[in-house]
Order: sequence, then structure tokens, then C-alpha cells
Amino acid sequence: MKTLGDLQGKLSEAEACMREFQVGHENEEDGHANKTVNGYIEALKSFSSWCFKRGFIPEDPFRKLDPFDDRPVVERRALTWEEAARLLAGAPPDRRILYETVLLSGLRANEARQLTLDHLDLKNGVIRLVADWTKGRRDCLQPLPSWFLERLHVYGRQAVADTLYNQHRSKRLHVPVRPLFFVPHDTARIIHLDLKKAGIEKVTPEGKIDFHALRTTFSTLLDEVGATEKTQEVLMRHAPSTLASKHYVKARLQRLDEAVDQLAQGLGLTDLYANGMPKPQ
Repeated sequence: MKTLGDLQGKLSEAEACMREFQVGHENEEDGHANKTVNGYIEALKSFSSWCFKRGFIPEDPFRKLDPFDDRPVVERRALTWEEAARLLAGAPPDRRILYETVLLSGLRANEARQLTLDHLDLKNGVIRLVADWTKGRRDCLQPLPSWFLERLHVYGRQAVADTLYNQHRSKRLHVPVRPLFFVPHDTARIIHLDLKKAGIEKVTPEGKIDFHALRTTFSTLLDEVGATEKTQEVLMRHAPSTLASKHYVKARLQRLDEAVDQLAQGLGLTDLYANGMPKPQ
């Protein structure tokens, strides 16, 4: 389509196009969840409505374009402390350090995929997340224990992720040069292998475990160590839930660090790594 007039009579084509974006569509290897597709639908409808209201087109062609049902078929559940420890113990080294990072930060798969050594701020004890690839489209600072950041720095200098991407011939679309982690597109497959090895049920009456469930686990464990609502909100990088939270309640950096340290201690990472961590050369 090249002109606004080309939008007329394209409702059925738009519906077909959106179906092709869906997960599991027969002609789409890498589909999107319905919630993501609904974002495209909303953008298309907003644009056509804007054009119609200003008289650029005689009618709104996508007024009847309905969103897909984005309710999850199976809810995600959180790993228990004991399950998380078993998952880490049984995972191969490259995936273990990835899982550790997500369990201490709540990073999403693509956020972890975009990280490089340049995003590790050892001086300030944070990972620097860039607006271009965060879900909230804003720069963020994600605190991590200093000893763990040093561990990530040592690991990143070994270029393990580059080697794994080349070995697996994985798609490198939207993967930076010298990535910190190997995060394949099919994260469900790799975590399924590690869950099976650890003897953890993938689906229970409480819900399912997939890669994003590690973020759910991060949030749940924060609550269990007694982190305040504001601390959880900031560490999860969620928008403020109330006016007071947005303008008046501030999260002190010390409280954020303490909450993450408690997670590391509860997962057994402090005793395992803190004392014997090699320093970056």
C-alpha cells in the first residue's frame, strides 16, 4: 500500500495478516503472543481512526478489526526457593549464569539477549538497560551485587555466547556484537531440558514454568524476603501503581541492594561465589 486510499477495503487482508503474526501459525515460524499482536492491531486502528476523523479517508476501514483473546491459556507459576536452587545446580554453566542473572534481576529474554560487557557498570553496581530494547522503552539501572557483576564481567570476556551462537547456527537477528549471554529464540526448549534434569514439573495445577516464569519467580521471591511494594515496583521496572507511588514514595538505593542481596543469599549464590570470585584482569 502506497497511499491512504489503498487502506479502503483491506479489513479482511489486515485480519489475515494479524493471524500470520500469531504464535504457532502454520506459515510463521517465529510467531508473536496474542497480546503482542493486539499492540499492532491497536496501532493500525488508531492510525486509520485518526485519518478518518481528519477527513483524509471517507470511512474508517479498520473500525471492525477486533483484537485477539490475550488471556493466557495456562498461568505462569513461580519456582520455590528449593526448585530454583535445583534448576541452577543442574543447568550447564552458560545457562546457569543466565538463569542466575534473571533470578536476581527479572530481566526479560530479549533484554538479556541484548546485554554486552558495556552494559555492566561495576563502579555503580548496576546493569544499564537501554530504552531501545526494554519493554517500557526507557533507560533503566538494574542493581546487582558487586561480586556478581564481577562474575558476569569475567564470563563476558570469555566470549562464550559468541561461540554458542556460531555452534548452534542460531538466528542472530537483533543480537549485538559480542553478546554477554546466549539466549536462543526458543527459550522454552532450553529451560524445559533443564527443568526435566532437575526433576521439576513444567506444568502443575498452580501454572507452568517457562523462561518468563523466572521473572515471575524474581517478583515472588522479592515479596517473600519482605521487599516493600515500592521496592518491588522499581526492581521489576513497572510503572507506578498509584499517584503517591509516582510522585511521593521514593525507593532508596540501599533498600534495592539489600533486597537483591537477600535473593542471592536465599538462592545460595553468596556462599558459592562471593568469597572466591576472580577479579577482572
